[in-house]
Amino acid sequence: MCSVFHLSCYLIMFLSCHLYKMSVFEEDKALEFTHEGFYKGS
Repeated sequence: MCSVFHLSCYLIMFLSCHLYKMSVFEEDKALEFTHEGFYKGS
């Protein structure tokens, strides 16, 4: 049971990290623009 639990946790973390990297890669410039505007605004 413990090994299965750890495996599922690893799989979820891997998938979420992969999706996060893909979204960041696709919206990299939009994120940079948003961050720049946020820092300039504050």
